[in-house]
Amino acid sequence: MRRFANLATAHLWYAFYLTAMGRFDQGAAEAEMALELDPLSLNHNAMCGWLLYFSRRYGQAIERFRATIELEPNYFLAYWGMGWTLVQQGRYDEAVVELRKGLALGGGTELTAALSHAYARAGCAEEARRLLDDLRELTKRRYVAPFYFALANVGLGKIDETFAALEQAYRDRFEWLAPFKVDPVWDPLRDDPRFDDLVRRIGLAR
Repeated sequence: MRRFANLATAHLWYAFYLTAMGRFDQGAAEAEMALELDPLSLNHNAMCGWLLYFSRRYGQAIERFRATIELEPNYFLAYWGMGWTLVQQGRYDEAVVELRKGLALGGGTELTAALSHAYARAGCAEEARRLLDDLRELTKRRYVAPFYFALANVGLGKIDETFAALEQAYRDRFEWLAPFKVDPVWDPLRDDPRFDDLVRRIGLAR
């Protein structure tokens, strides 16, 4: 059984690579193979949801995140993905509910940044800035990945601050930059030449 689980992981990471490079149909096929081999894995189910999100198949992504939550109602990463996908659909009130659930279940800086972004997109700039201030305050006690400041700032429309945070994330080799080219959250940056330059340096230009 472990052999099949390991094979599923291989298919999943290959699916992640294909999706990050914009080869969405191939990525989806590999992700399905991973789920067929290990259908009860929380990580595999949630990651397949993220891959569908990156592919802009939002309805399917939400279905996959819901299926993950049915497997484990306390899996906060699934609520993060659910909320993040709802943001891209413009369903901000629902997104806030899901993200707050994830935060209550143990989510940390990633959920705080996501909530800030969701509030900003919903037009609640004051609440978005309050959460961003919480992240800044947290840096006095421990490391907070600059990537999360980028997520919060892009929601507030602070483009220069977003790129500054992304540059630091690039220097830190932060893992969530891997799908940078295809992640819809960065759509406000795509007409800026700094976007293509960062895509090239990350190695996603092919």
